Amino acid sequence: MNPRTMKKLKFSLLAGLLLVLCTFSACSQKVLVRSEFEASTGESPKTEPSLVLNITYEELIPGEAFRLIPLVRPIQQYTPEYRFSTSDPEIAEVDETGLVTAKGLGRCVIEVTTAGTVLSSSCTVDVVEQHAPVETPTVDPSTETPSVTPSLPSPSTETPTSPDTSETPSKVIPIERIEITCPRYVYMGSTYTLTAKVYPENATETFSFYCSDERYVQFEKEGGATFTVKKNDGIRVLFWAECDQSNVKSENVEAVLAYPLSIVNADTGNKYTNYSTYSVTVRDVLNLRLQVFTENREPESIRWYNLESLGGGINISITTDQETGKNCTVTAQNAGKAGINVFVRIHEEDYLYAVLFNVQEAPQQVIRIEEQDLVLTVGDVHKLKISTENITGNLKYLSKNPQIVSFDAYGRITALSPGEAEIQVASPDDSVKAACKVLVKEKPSIELSSTEITLEAGSVASVGASLLNGEGTLAYESDNDPVASVSPEGQITANTEGIANIKISLEGSELSVTLKVTVVAPTEPTPEPSPEPTPEPTGESSKEPASEPTAEPSGEPASVPEPTPDQPL
Repeated sequence: MNPRTMKKLKFSLLAGLLLVLCTFSACSQKVLVRSEFEASTGESPKTEPSLVLNITYEELIPGEAFRLIPLVRPIQQYTPEYRFSTSDPEIAEVDETGLVTAKGLGRCVIEVTTAGTVLSSSCTVDVVEQHAPVETPTVDPSTETPSVTPSLPSPSTETPTSPDTSETPSKVIPIERIEITCPRYVYMGSTYTLTAKVYPENATETFSFYCSDERYVQFEKEGGATFTVKKNDGIRVLFWAECDQSNVKSENVEAVLAYPLSIVNADTGNKYTNYSTYSVTVRDVLNLRLQVFTENREPESIRWYNLESLGGGINISITTDQETGKNCTVTAQNAGKAGINVFVRIHEEDYLYAVLFNVQEAPQQVIRIEEQDLVLTVGDVHKLKISTENITGNLKYLSKNPQIVSFDAYGRITALSPGEAEIQVASPDDSVKAACKVLVKEKPSIELSSTEITLEAGSVASVGASLLNGEGTLAYESDNDPVASVSPEGQITANTEGIANIKISLEGSELSVTLKVTVVAPTEPTPEPSPEPTPEPTGESSKEPASEPTAEPSGEPASVPEPTPDQPL
């Protein structure tokens, strides 16, 4: 082969190679324009996960905002927790949902990391005074065709044609901005619709919808922006709109392919994260409820399992309801590791949800009754002094002899009748108890021999009080000592005329009675008549005539004897 031929061959090979490279570059660029996020986040042969963002650079003016949407590749079986931070909050700030808002002029970097800073990625934001104007082709008003003169075919190779008399097509009004909306959470087997709003509103340029992963979503590009969820793995799928004639592209919107299962505490409403470990103590009882997120279709089967490999059969026990299978009661029995699994079949797909437990020894529970042997009297009401340790909830009170003492919900004891009784205080689950004995005696009383007495001034008398059905000392007190005073032994001294009340009470109690004392003047004694002396006899025989008794005048006149016939009138 001569040198000239070799040179031509080399030139042909070089031109062919250059053509292949140009074609590949153009195709790659077109794919990147039409599906920028999908191309940049495609699955790689490597198994290490990486964090990618829907936007890595954005230019804003103060007040504008956009949302960063992170995604971990390869697809994970769970949705990680993302954390957003800004290098300069005075230029742009970002909230916990990834919404970036421009504040002041300058450049800053928005950093996105997963929990624990395992993975990270960043987006550069430039905040400018105004955006550069969008270049649009100039149009000749007379012809409504671009002002750029197109290249004409050579007269030698093109046959002249007659002028086109058809109507000139109208000018395409380009789209400057697209905003789309999508449901936040989507569920398997359901169909959803994307909506879009273009600016300016009179734009006539066409656009299409795209998604980041069609393995989980059956996306319909013709006949409207609808998609059907094929599978739920708890990942996030991004949707965006892109102009067909220009490179104008909307921001990505995120739809969470919600994992179709969730377990919550039926009593508190708290959610248990899949494959997470929770601490419980012995004797704890958890009422779990399975939530299944499917629209218009119930699961084909639900099966709960106690993880025997973690010691679940020993450390916890589970019971499920037979009606729906969605409720499970877990009782912690012994310290150690345990867990439960639930398998659910939905749309011919099997899903698993697991909750792990670290069962700890329950702290010692104690109930103490400070008074062990109570002595009460009939009618007494006594509040028990009780202390507890590591017990929550309301205590229970029980009287084993309710006819002698009664118990209320606040720990108050009421003595009803004489006798001995036992009372108990228990924890809410009756696992811990304490008891004490109560002796109920008859109610003491003070008996008086009389409730009222009358004394003469200067006299002394006893109160005459005695204590019944009790022990103790009686105390005495007069409310009017000048009339009648009383000694500590109960001796009353009448001092002067008047009335006094003597109070007799039992020391240390409120029991008392009153004795009324009336003091009167002493009565004068009646003197007895003394006898007349007898005259001594004399030697004279003459006797004095005896004096006649003098008649005391009476109220009636003395009767005059009538004269006899012998007597003169």
